[in-house]
Order: sequence, then structure tokens, then C-alpha cells
Amino acid sequence: SGSTEATDPGGVTLLRTPAIDLEKTGALDTTVVDPDNRADVDDEIKYTFRVENTGNVTLTNVTVTDPLFTVDGGPITLIPGQVDTTTFKGTYLLNQDDIDAGKRDNTATTTGTTPAGTNPASVTDEDEYFPLPPRLRSFVATLQALVEGGFAARDVGASGPIDEDRDWGATEALELIEV
Repeated sequence: SGSTEATDPGGVTLLRTPAIDLEKTGALDTTVVDPDNRADVDDEIKYTFRVENTGNVTLTNVTVTDPLFTVDGGPITLIPGQVDTTTFKGTYLLNQDDIDAGKRDNTATTTGTTPAGTNPASVTDEDEYFPLPPRLRSFVATLQALVEGGFAARDVGASGPIDEDRDWGATEALELIEV
């Protein structure tokens, strides 16, 4: 009377779905360079980053990078559903091109490593920061359109083109003349 024994590994494959999300927020600091009431070269945009593990596996070696500046902090580990808002920070110094454009566009990227040793698709977050007040944005856009269309703005009563060294206010009267 022999006995037999059988085993069945009966494993169940679980779907692993690594995913990560990134939100970047910028705050303009106009107190670095005088005067404090406007953006100047070398004033700063201070960025913070919100990174969330939106997948169902733990992510290690989570980092944030930005092509315009060094991001401080990390790497970190995020379990599924975990959000980090304090680890990653960065500071960008404004330059004259940013001020002339009235904005600073840039993109940050976050990545992490799965338990299988792979990276989920990198996630990027674009940020357009350097807000001008809405009326001033409209004013600047109108002037840019007129200049591109063959017109130049002139100080009311003046006999020459705009004096770029003058501190122009958004509500000053301007007269438009054809170049």
C-alpha cells in the first residue's frame, strides 16, 4: 500500500502598476534685488515639488531633476499612495530674457525605481512662472503685437523712440506712431 503525494505551486500573478506624479510650484521673490515691487535680474523663483506614488508598488531612488537649476533633496522611497511635498526644492535666478518675455517656462522630471529594478515612465511637469499682473500682461502683449506689426511706442509728446532706461508704469499714456 503505497501512498502518493502531490503539490501544486498554485501561484497567482499580481499585476504591478508602477506610476508616479509630479507637480511643480514656483513663488517669485522680488525682495532679492531692489526695488522690491518688481522683478529684476537675479531675483529668484523658489520652486517646491509635490511627488506622489500613484502606482501599486513601492518606488525607491525617487529623484526630481530640472534642466534650469539643481534640485536639492532626495533620493527618497515612496510607498503606494504616499505624497512628498518637503524633500525637493530649487531656486532659479531670473535673467533679462525672462523679464523681457514676462514669464519663465521650464519642465521638471521625476523618476523612481520599481522592485523589479525598472523605472516607470518618467513624468514631467511644465511650469510657466513669472506672472505679471493681468493688466500689465495685456499691455505688454499689445505693445509687442504693435511693434511686430511695424509700429513703435513713443512717450506722449516726446520726439524720439521709447527710452528703455525709463521706469514705465502700466497706466502711462502712450502714443503709437508708424516707424
